[in-house]
Amino acid sequence: MKKANLNNGGLPAVADKAYKFFLSVCIFVSPLLFFTDFTRNPYEAQSLVLTLACAGMLVSWAVGVFVRKEIVFKYSAADILFLCFICFALLSLGANALFSHSRVALISEFLRRGQTLFTNAFAAWLAAKYLSVYDGKKQDDFIGLPLLVWACAWLFFPVLKMRGMFDVYALILWGCGVFICLKRMRENNVAEIFDIFIAISALGALYGIMQNVGFDIFWNINISGQFGDRAISTFGNPNFLSSYIALFTPLVFVYFVNSQNKTGASYYFAIMILQAVYLAISQTRSSWIGVFAGFAVLFAFGDLRRLFWRRKKRFFSILLCAAAFFFLWPASRSGEKYSSAALSRAGESGFISSLSDLTLDARPEKINRSYHQRLMMWTCALEIAKEKPILGGGWGSYQLNYAPCQGSILSSRPQLSQLRTQANSAHNEFMEVLAQSGFGGLFLYLSFYLLLIYLFLKNYGNLNQPSRLFYGAALAGAAAFLADNMFNITTQTGITSFAFWFVLASLNALFCKTKIKKAGVLRAAFLAALCVAFSFALCFWQCARFKSQYYEFKAHKSLAAGNGENAASFAKQSLNSISKSAEAFYTLINAYFKLNDMQNAAEVSREAIKYAPHYHEFYFRLSSAAHKLGDDREAVLNLFKVLKLYPSYYPAAQSYAGILAKGGAAPSADDISLLEELKRIFYFSGEIRLAAAKVYAAYGDLNSARDTAARVLGEDNIDPDAYILLEDLNRKLDIKDDPLLQKAAVAVKLKNDLKAGGVPAVSAGDEIKKFAANYPGDLSAAMLLAEFDFRNGRIEQAVSTLENIYEENKGNAALNFALASSYAALKDNKKAVFYLGRILALNPFNSVARSRLAAFNSQSG
Repeated sequence: MKKANLNNGGLPAVADKAYKFFLSVCIFVSPLLFFTDFTRNPYEAQSLVLTLACAGMLVSWAVGVFVRKEIVFKYSAADILFLCFICFALLSLGANALFSHSRVALISEFLRRGQTLFTNAFAAWLAAKYLSVYDGKKQDDFIGLPLLVWACAWLFFPVLKMRGMFDVYALILWGCGVFICLKRMRENNVAEIFDIFIAISALGALYGIMQNVGFDIFWNINISGQFGDRAISTFGNPNFLSSYIALFTPLVFVYFVNSQNKTGASYYFAIMILQAVYLAISQTRSSWIGVFAGFAVLFAFGDLRRLFWRRKKRFFSILLCAAAFFFLWPASRSGEKYSSAALSRAGESGFISSLSDLTLDARPEKINRSYHQRLMMWTCALEIAKEKPILGGGWGSYQLNYAPCQGSILSSRPQLSQLRTQANSAHNEFMEVLAQSGFGGLFLYLSFYLLLIYLFLKNYGNLNQPSRLFYGAALAGAAAFLADNMFNITTQTGITSFAFWFVLASLNALFCKTKIKKAGVLRAAFLAALCVAFSFALCFWQCARFKSQYYEFKAHKSLAAGNGENAASFAKQSLNSISKSAEAFYTLINAYFKLNDMQNAAEVSREAIKYAPHYHEFYFRLSSAAHKLGDDREAVLNLFKVLKLYPSYYPAAQSYAGILAKGGAAPSADDISLLEELKRIFYFSGEIRLAAAKVYAAYGDLNSARDTAARVLGEDNIDPDAYILLEDLNRKLDIKDDPLLQKAAVAVKLKNDLKAGGVPAVSAGDEIKKFAANYPGDLSAAMLLAEFDFRNGRIEQAVSTLENIYEENKGNAALNFALASSYAALKDNKKAVFYLGRILALNPFNSVARSRLAAFNSQSG
């Protein structure tokens, strides 16, 4: 029997080849899979391939252990600390699942979110450990050149592709690509894998640039639509590829400066330029910060500084060229006036004028979606950690715990309602760990990084010169990636996290100890069987998830096409799996609504809440179904839950106040308290306040009801419902000669006369002018006068009247709408759009304003 090769985990030849094959699939096929027509959803397809390949590596290793009857352990102190962190994260999950009332949701979220750390990242960590460390020898052949030819062969794919799930031409190309990678991995050296990673970053960047300039032969749809003009390349998201590039940019830079021949220098120069251009067009500012941090680490190493100074001509040439491409690449290809993509994106951050703008208490016009969204995520992470400081909320629980925390923030700061109301990640790696595993988990996680850096620096001096350059650049890349993830989520995604953990593991391999342990037949068989069973379970779960996503996608398409029956059928097939997605539940509920099947809609909504209690949409849908089924009490209870999760959700507030006002459900003390809160949040809505007044009246609090109704009528004298309610309340409270009611009586009569048209409308003119003269500066009087002028064709005069009172009443939706309509009649679409925008700034859910604005935009588009 041959002696075990320690650089491949002691695997025999056949198992070693299988291991390399699956590793090449992980690092090569999965990131570029978006090249084919089979992968409409890159997130799930790439994750499926990556997970299956990781399972294949584990099975190959297990077979090798069984054949050789020995296990090769390679470990360091950092491994032990990392294992402690993993165990602590599982402990946190178990403790929370044991005592949580949302146990089903917590386990479901762990299975969905925990896979990246517990499978893909763990597989990358093991894969890099059993490769030989870089010895300073650099091969002269460049894998990027044959892979470039391979990529060009895809240009013939649209012509040669076949119909159906599997395509012969595509399979041949993938086989050739894997063969190229396997040929590169002949020495089992970590530098060979890094060369493949670098080539993939270049191919991904090249494809993204092709998309940016409008040359994309693989897709006949606007695949970048959801990200604007940001090309997504093969990674399905511009942020993912930009993080991947940031991870390897420092190494490409060092390779270029240290190249010993013109061929190598030209190769790495081209890759550096591709990376710089894609970083510009991806517009991922967190990755820009990451690259800057990576270069700061590069310059911290004396060997690298001396290299840069010794090769200063190359050093400055690549810096200047990369910077020129980065800053000069145009923002748009539409033929509009030139602007820099990078500078335009950077300029979006120029909103800060004072320190108060840096907080969640910033004024509405100073809210920056990118910054304040993250600030709210980080604030919620801290609040979650305060509630569960030691163990956190459980691994994968951030999104579950974010929703109620967000609700309390939005309640006190309604100006933040313009931000997104769902967050599946904290957009900060350490905040994420803190929220999910508490201060105990964060301590272990930070200690792991600090220990890894300490051990690296301790062993750095023992390396030869080329190895110091290589590993110093690798550490700089890891720092760039981690700095990027202070604002990003790419440590939580399969492809990018696999590459990141592989880089960390390659650093860790420098100071690993090796131990060979003999295993008897039974022990080897048991270990192999355990690994195989785990691998098959992992594959079963991932395939079930992929199948679920496949049917969910078909259901979504059917519903968009208006076919409710097909949508319901596909959505049920998606949910008939151990993997259940919130999106599939939502699609099925909407399909039942389209079919007017409220009973099933309610039942599915209740089931969905078990798996996703953090989605306010499910409570809202359940309340709508219950209301249509005549159960207003359940409707109110679920609307109450919606408004606790999302207090500034206007449709829920409307429904809640409306049902209570009509007496559909007797209000409780909590209902009254929530109505008070809604009055404060929706200060611009007379509809909410009027409903609250009716509830107060039904509850017996006539004085509060009158005060609220009087405020509504005081702001809008033309509101007939408020007039009728105040008149009734005055009668019950025996209040006579109310000047507000007398004024409103005139305003309501004049409004009705205008609506009537004909002779009353003409004769109302003198009365309106007299009314306006008696109440100068009054909003209702000015609105009546403007409407009279508008109806009689004096639109400029109507606009002048409205503009005179605008500064004092700019928060009034009716005034903004009147100005928008008047300017539209004058064909001044720019100003009409401005005032419609003001309405949506006050109330993002105003459907009339939104539809009008969409119509204007389509005309201008």
